[in-house]
Order: sequence, then C-alpha cells, then structure tokens
Amino acid sequence: MAKHQQKKQNQNIRQVNKQAPSAEIAMPVNNDSFPIKNILIIYAIIAVVCVGVYFRALSYDYTNHDDDVIVLNNLPFLKDASNIPEAIVMDAWFRHKEIELYRPLQNVSYIIDAQVGSDIIFSTHLTNLVIHILTCLAVFYLLTLLAFNRKYAFFGALIYAVHYLFLHAVIWIPARGDLLLALFAFLTMITFLLQVRTNVWYFYVLNVLAFSFALFAKETAIMLPFIFAIYLFLFNRKKIFTRKNAIVLACYIIIFFVYYFLRDMSIAKGEQQVSIKSFFLNIQTIPETIAKFFVPINFCTMVAYNLWATLLGLFIMAGFIVLFTVKKDLFSKLIVFAIVWFVFFLVPGMMYRPEFAPHTYDYLDHRAYLPALGAVIIILSLLHNLERKIKSKFSKNILTIGLVIFLLYLMGLNLVLNNIYKNPTSYSESAITHNDHSSLAYFIHAVEMKKTGAEEKAIEDYNNAIKYYPKFIDAHYNRAVILYEMQQYEAALEDLDFVIANKPDYGYSVYGMRGIVRSSLADYDGAEKDFTTALKINPDYAEGYKNMETLQQLKKNRPPALVEAEKLNALGIELAKSGNYKDALVLFEKANVKDPASSQIIFNLGNCLHAMGDTKAACEKWNIAAVRGNQGAKAMQEKFCK
Repeated sequence: MAKHQQKKQNQNIRQVNKQAPSAEIAMPVNNDSFPIKNILIIYAIIAVVCVGVYFRALSYDYTNHDDDVIVLNNLPFLKDASNIPEAIVMDAWFRHKEIELYRPLQNVSYIIDAQVGSDIIFSTHLTNLVIHILTCLAVFYLLTLLAFNRKYAFFGALIYAVHYLFLHAVIWIPARGDLLLALFAFLTMITFLLQVRTNVWYFYVLNVLAFSFALFAKETAIMLPFIFAIYLFLFNRKKIFTRKNAIVLACYIIIFFVYYFLRDMSIAKGEQQVSIKSFFLNIQTIPETIAKFFVPINFCTMVAYNLWATLLGLFIMAGFIVLFTVKKDLFSKLIVFAIVWFVFFLVPGMMYRPEFAPHTYDYLDHRAYLPALGAVIIILSLLHNLERKIKSKFSKNILTIGLVIFLLYLMGLNLVLNNIYKNPTSYSESAITHNDHSSLAYFIHAVEMKKTGAEEKAIEDYNNAIKYYPKFIDAHYNRAVILYEMQQYEAALEDLDFVIANKPDYGYSVYGMRGIVRSSLADYDGAEKDFTTALKINPDYAEGYKNMETLQQLKKNRPPALVEAEKLNALGIELAKSGNYKDALVLFEKANVKDPASSQIIFNLGNCLHAMGDTKAACEKWNIAAVRGNQGAKAMQEKFCK
C-alpha cells in the first residue's frame, strides 16, 4: 500500500514538472543553493519581519477617517455575533442602502474582531497585521509557483512585508477590504496554478472557494478570471478550453450573480461614480503608483495628484520601455503577465471617482496593495536574469547585498513614515501638508483641535474645510457649536440655518442646537419651535425637555420691555440677513433703548454699522459689547479695530 502511494506521489510530481511554465518564465537555480532549507523557518522569518515592522502600529489610535464611522459607531452591533447574517446584507458602514460600497467579508471580520477582548482598536489593528502576515506567506509560495527559486521568492515576500507603500493597507483599518482581497486573490492564483499543473480535483474546488472570498472582500476580484485566461494564453494555450475550466467558469458566474444580488440588496442606488470618464480623470494614478514603489514622493494619507510624482512615474516607465527595447531578451512572458496583473488590478479603482473627490483626495494608496505584486515580479525577474549572466561568485554576492540594502531602505522608510497613522492629528496633518485643499483633512484636524481646547485653531480648520467644500454639512454644524461656545451667536445661527436648509433630515441635534442659539439671541419663539421639532424627531431627547422648561420659565419671567427688545432684535437680524442694514439698524437701536444691558444687541448694532461702512462707529459698539463679555464682539474688534 505504501509503495502504491509513493508511486502515485511520484507521478503527481512528474505531472507538476511537466505542466510547469516554460523556461521563459524563469530559469530557477537549484533551490538547494538557498541556505535556509526548512520551509517553516522561511515562513517564520517572514512573519517575524512583519511583526517587527508593524508591532508599533498595534498601539496606534484610529484616524477618524471612516474607522470611527465603521467600527466605533457600531460597537453594540459588532459585539453581537448573531448579527453576522445581517452584516452580509448591509453596506460598508453597517447601514442599509446609505452608501454605494459593499464589503461583506470586511463586515464579518469586524464582528469577529469585536468578540476578541474589550479593546476594539487593538484587535482590529492585530487582525490587519495577521492578514498581512498571511498575505506575505502567500506571496512567497505564489512566487515559487511562478518558477522563482526560494531566494527570490523569499526576497519578494520580504518586499511585501516591509514596503512603505503597503503601510496604508496594513495600518488604516478601513483598508481591511483590500487586505482580504489581496490574500484571497493570491490564494485563488495559487490554487489556479496548482489545478493547471496537477489537474487534481480538489484544487479546482479550493480555487472556486478562494475566488468567492476574494469577490466578497471587494469587487475588484472580478478581474481574476481574465488574469487566468491571459496566463493560460501566455504559457499553456492548450489548457484554455477544457471541460474543467468551463465548469470553474460556470461556478464563477453563479458566484458573481449571488454576489450581485446581495450587493443590490445592500447598497444605495444612483450614487455610483463609475465611468470611463472617471478612469481618465484618475489616469495619473498609474505613473504615481509606479513612482511611489521606488521613492516615497507625494507620500501622505489623502493624496492629491502631484506633477512631480507623475513625471517621475512616467520617467521610470520610459526607462523600462527603453530597457526592454534594447535588451529584448529581458522582456519575457512573465513580465508581460506582471504588467497585466499590475494594470488589471489598478484599473477598477481608477474607474471610481466619488463626487467628494475634488474636495478630499484624488486617490488612496492602500489600493496599490494587490496590483503591486506585478511590480515585484518585474523586479525579481530582472534581477534573476542579471544573476544568471553573472559568472563570478563575488559579483553574485554583491547582487545579494544590494537586495538586502534595498530591503533595509524599504524597511527604514516604513518605520519612519508609518507614524502618520499614529492618531487623527498626525493623519490629518500628513494630508494637509501634501494636499492643502482637502476639506476632510481640515475637518478631522479641527475635531482634534477642539478636543485639546484649541478652539481658535479648530475654527480656522473648519473655515478651510468649508472654503474647499462649501456644502460640508458636518463642518458647518461643528463650527456652529464652537461659535456658540465663543458667544458668537449670530455666526452660529447662520451655520445652523445652512445645515437645516441643505439637510433637513440631519437629525434632532441640529434643531436642539439652533434652539439653544436662538434662546441666547432672545428669539424665544424661534427657540420653542426648534425644541419642539427636536423632541418630535427624538422623543428621548432629555436635554431638549430641560431646555424647553428653561425657555418657558424665561418667557414667563421676562419684563415687557425686554420681551419687546427681543422681538425688535429678532426682526433686526432678519432684515440684516436680507441686506436691509438701514432698517435693521433702526430696529437694533430701538431694541437697545428697551434693553440697554444686552451685549448681544450692542454687538448686532456694531455688525450693522460695519456692514454699512462705518467701521469707526462699529468698533465703538463692539468695544462696549466686548467689555461686557461678548466674545463675538471681541473677535470682531481684533479683526477690524486695530
């Protein structure tokens, strides 16, 4: 029996060798020349290197760019493992048909994270690192199947382990979908190569299973069947049209329709920005990604297209074209396959350009995680061909030392650069430094500045966020809250009016906040309407009931003269908003007579005089209001009365 099994195993080995790609793929040297013989030791080294590079990231905070929305805001849902079936039919933010992104495998992985310990931030970072380690191990094995010897497969896996370009995917938690996509895409490619070479049935089954996971990780996996077809066309055309391949393709189609059905149930309609136009608007992504593979140019968290990065990428592309034109023997089928891999997996992301792109970022570098295998294959293939032509052992050792130096270069840059993901402040500052028109970056930074008490800086950041994206609703609301705290009630009211006018369904909080601001402006009738609306939207709004009770008490105890002053002041505000400053001034003056102690009315008088061009008189009014503690008047003084 043992002899029969050994004979069958030998036949399988001969079949693998027979089905192996042609010599054009590579001419691997004897693997015995690689000093590390035990494959488990190789895997262990790759894993340890991954941990060494990213161990520090396990203590990093979230960036507050989608990770807070996806994970932190959904913790009660994530902690209940019975929600897994529902998570499969929800969009990527765990909502029902609110956004256009569908990431079911990612959703399920976050629920699994929430079951492990109480620190969700640590567990999600740990999961990303584990997936990265598994991906690097898969890269090693895949490269050996592509006919690289262990030495070059090992270096290829280490490039993946330490490359600074991949830190975006490993550290940024919302990039989980791209990590899972890459892992299962590599496993799908591995099982495809094994099924082609051995014709063993269970590799076909594993291939279909891996493809399913890849597709449910991210829709980019739809490119895998085309990748396989091109591989067979290049290396083994006889295998293209076989019965088993037809069955596998049929399975792919069934899986795709199941995926599409579930996706259609889960995401928002009519918001997709996928088009050929988007591809051409994003065409700079190709040269810039190539440039960043070699040099960390324009390296940041939210990327805007950069002329120098584009030119460098084009220069590198031109260099390769010249090299392959002059040295035609270097241009193998494997390099053609690598180019196809790089382009095919980069293009789907380039077809998508959301409406907010001009105000936030042009692209995100975590999407390069899967396509970059093509660049790794090209580099390894060229170096391997170079080594074959080198005769002396000394020169070969120099080449190996060069590879080690390149790895140290990549690792060093990773260790220096990955702290841009340390917290929301470092994340947003990285974006602002390289992309100073990113409204989202300013918004994230403003939130952090508010937490530290730097309210003036927060207002400045919100101003920039709104400058570059005037319809940024959350920025208007958050700025209104700070303006209220700084007693700049009219400015706060203007922001809140904007939010409600442009997004009436923003939520009860905006009506509650406007009620508070209106109450501070003595517009009690308006405040009452807002509190009523807020309580209607959310009957459990406890603070709203307290505010309403306080408001009623104020209205009841208000002297007639002050009530009249409040009405005049409210009318004056409305006239000023419409640009009728002359009549507004008359009303503010009457209100001031009725209530001479109100710093807000005096502040409004100053604003009206300033709008009419009498800055000197305005400054006198602002000075009086500022002395009485009006922060809005003080701000206007500092700006216009120097």
